[in-house]
Amino acid sequence: MGTVRSERTLIAGGPVLTMNPAQPTADAVLIEDGVLIAVGDAANLGDMAGADAKRIDLAGAVLMPGLIDSHPHLLHFASLTMATCQLFDARDHADIVARIKNHCMILPPDQWAICSPVGEPHYFIRRGWRDLAEGVLPDRYVLDRAAPDRPVIIQAWAPVTPNIAVLNSAALRAVGISSDTPDQVGGVRIVKDKHGEPTGHLEGPVNNYYSDDPFWLSILGHIGAPPDWLWEAGALNGLAAYNALGVTGGYESHAMEPAHIEAYRKICGDGRLTMRIAATMDATDLTFDPTKPTDEATVLARLALAKSWEDRSDTHFRFNGITLARGGPCWPGYLRQHKAYPAPDGTMTNGKAFVPREIELIVLRYCLEHDLRFNMVLGGDKDADELLQSLAETTGGMDTAALDWVVQHVLMLTAAQCKRIAEFGFHVTTSPGFVWGKGALYRERLGAAALDDFVPARRLMELGANLAFGSDWGPDNPFEQMQMAETQEFCVRGACSHTPAEHRAHHQVTRMQALNAYTRNAARVMQWEGIGAIKAGYAADLIVVDGNPLTCPVEKLSELQVQLTLLGGKPVFDRGVI
Repeated sequence: MGTVRSERTLIAGGPVLTMNPAQPTADAVLIEDGVLIAVGDAANLGDMAGADAKRIDLAGAVLMPGLIDSHPHLLHFASLTMATCQLFDARDHADIVARIKNHCMILPPDQWAICSPVGEPHYFIRRGWRDLAEGVLPDRYVLDRAAPDRPVIIQAWAPVTPNIAVLNSAALRAVGISSDTPDQVGGVRIVKDKHGEPTGHLEGPVNNYYSDDPFWLSILGHIGAPPDWLWEAGALNGLAAYNALGVTGGYESHAMEPAHIEAYRKICGDGRLTMRIAATMDATDLTFDPTKPTDEATVLARLALAKSWEDRSDTHFRFNGITLARGGPCWPGYLRQHKAYPAPDGTMTNGKAFVPREIELIVLRYCLEHDLRFNMVLGGDKDADELLQSLAETTGGMDTAALDWVVQHVLMLTAAQCKRIAEFGFHVTTSPGFVWGKGALYRERLGAAALDDFVPARRLMELGANLAFGSDWGPDNPFEQMQMAETQEFCVRGACSHTPAEHRAHHQVTRMQALNAYTRNAARVMQWEGIGAIKAGYAADLIVVDGNPLTCPVEKLSELQVQLTLLGGKPVFDRGVI
């Protein structure tokens, strides 16, 4: 029996940004069977490669490690998008009608036509429905032109609250809304014309997630939950989109239900996983269904399931951990803060706890007793204080850094809380896009002084915490997220403005810190050795970029284009330039 010959590839012809402090730069790499075997001088590596090696000429482009998104939600958002008639870039009402007509042609009879919102997800502040030619969303009668007999809904995606959803006449009939329905039911306002007829516009907490309004949830019940097959199909679309952005790794660790884990496992088993994914499972399913029970028995069953699925060794998909979220975003008034702030309806709130502290203690104790990795989504300062108290009660005198646990989001952390988070040894994941997309809201609701504690990424880094970046609600482009980390801009209705100078001074992240947060640091969050840097012995997860993200002007970061993405030395995206 003959031996299988190793495949070697030499990549040279441009700068190599290694993200390896021991060897920051090089001008060539040599790959063998998907692994980097040498990094260094092009002439030396050319001799080592041999005459039969494949050669890739960078032609001046930059080679760097594949980027790692520590909070992508790529399965969720791609699946939600795939299931809709896409109106993101719709120009006017006629365009919307035409798109819905075409979409209905592929739907089974009687199935709802579910449409995306208009604008750029998920903040809809750079572009939204106000940018339609008419300046307003269409009403029921316009939608009836597209589908007179089929229920149609234009969705309102989070995090904006109050929001607007639109139903056509068939959808209004299906959910029982008529001229006899009160103008306000629960938190939902039913917009009516001068004759008292519903226009189809519903305003208020009408988001497709992060809403617990009973009336709105009853309407969503008529549409039904997404089928499980959608998660696999959506994940494949999301993987391709992220590969085109240079992303080769992701930590899917929030709002992950068993069906979502199963989708990734199926894709991996079929050999179609084009990123390295590490995942956790949520202790509750409240993100998509806030009516699900959170009693002790249900949570313990979820914890046992998560432990039984643990796999830390696969080359492409790994599962290890449980995630708990007790509070939510500021927009709907869910952010848990000690100091009261205005909710969307103007009433004062301290936020909302999705689950009681007793559940937090149950989850912590289980993780300690069964060596299950713990992840906590931290929103407001009340979340953080209660978590720190729970940790004091459960961990005792342990070496907590060895636990390798994670906190996510960290939207509001005081300096003292940051210090304790770092001392505990938590990894931290957050998104610079939170500053860009939510900063103006936090300034308005919580006051300018609260900005000192808003997404304190730099503070946590300076305290020694391992901090990684992710896209979450967007933008998806990692280089644009890095730009936002440096500029600390707020975006309001499409116009961006710099934050106050004193805020930038405390929060601005350097270029190298941002690059580390999307490479080396994120690999540590994933507990994945051998990725996140260009180093001998590491996986050849590489991208070719048309400019240098370390040295280009900050305003050009978001314009960088990925030309080639390799996972284990194999192309998973190719723009056809190299």
